[in-house]
Amino acid sequence: MMDKRTFGSKLLAIGIAATFAVVLVWIVRQQEDEVQVNDLLMQSPVSAQAMSTLELIQTIPGKFWTVQELTGDRLIAIDGKRLVVYDINGSAASSPVELGDLQFEKSLTVLAVSGQRAFVGSTDKKVSEVDISDVGNMTVSSSLTLVDVGAAGLGVSGSHLIAAHRRGKNIYSKLVAIDVTSGMTIAGTIDIDDYDISDLAVSGTYAYVSLEGEKNVGEMRIYNVADPVHMKATGAFVPDGRVTTVEVVHNSVYAGVANEYGREGSIEVVDASAKGEPFWLARSLLPNNTEINKEPRVADLEWIGNDQVLVLERVSNPDTGGVGLKGIVRLVRTATWPTWTSATPTPNVNVVMSEASSLELPGAPMKAAVVGAYAYVACDTSGLAVVRLSP
Repeated sequence: MMDKRTFGSKLLAIGIAATFAVVLVWIVRQQEDEVQVNDLLMQSPVSAQAMSTLELIQTIPGKFWTVQELTGDRLIAIDGKRLVVYDINGSAASSPVELGDLQFEKSLTVLAVSGQRAFVGSTDKKVSEVDISDVGNMTVSSSLTLVDVGAAGLGVSGSHLIAAHRRGKNIYSKLVAIDVTSGMTIAGTIDIDDYDISDLAVSGTYAYVSLEGEKNVGEMRIYNVADPVHMKATGAFVPDGRVTTVEVVHNSVYAGVANEYGREGSIEVVDASAKGEPFWLARSLLPNNTEINKEPRVADLEWIGNDQVLVLERVSNPDTGGVGLKGIVRLVRTATWPTWTSATPTPNVNVVMSEASSLELPGAPMKAAVVGAYAYVACDTSGLAVVRLSP
């Protein structure tokens, strides 16, 4: 029979072993998180060197709506009714060379890429899958027509394409999950109230949706899309204004916000580690467009590594009395933004934006892709601007 002393020693040993196991698991998880962060930093499109200047190299004529990196040495872009692939390797980085294109019947508006497949939305309410394995001979593999209105944004999650479905007359905006395993079939939908969708970012099994409503209201809402049949909202961030674009980096969300009453544009930083309770970290105000009665609008945000974000901004053109738009690209350093934890009350603080450089674009920007030391900016009818980033 075991005496009390022996029994107590065994309990103590078990307790120490259990504590050691818990600590070991915690250390491993911390190391995994650190590896994920380091991987992100290593994959950042620009070198670890901080960038401080922007230079417009050239503008490729066309009607460019969006652009994305393909493999590090190629770009894929929407130019009116064309899906176009460019070589940007070596000397072609400053002067992209067209490798191939695919013509559609109607104008293209949105784009997503996954491996050897591209997905595009067009003004005839279609979403099409394109085989881009041979860029000189791209072909449409399948297509699907959405009901009433077309896609406002596309993103890929596993074997499903997530389409942000525009609001129509008496129709809510919605997310549509499309199974693209073989062909294209709708797997599930979820309504998004009485909001307009301005942008969509998909990361893993979550969709981050920027929303604009009437009377200066909006949200950045997070949806769990792991089960396409039963997609559900998990949390939301509600700023003072309309959310115009969204960029996701690891567990941080950068949201562009327009406030029509104060004629202010801002970048809001949100910690989305807890998908059910995203909390606000900081705000960085953009210069006020006071000379005319319209607010700056953040069209796109591109994280370029080394605590820097490229900001595309559309503002009313003061040279024409506020008629029409002009574009500005800003290189913003985010290192000065403080970090708070969820245990700390959210401070009502406006953080002064640390702007390294800015450059006026040839037209109103839509989307951008940053590859190496170059930014490729889709400027609608003003073409595709090639901008060099330098230390």
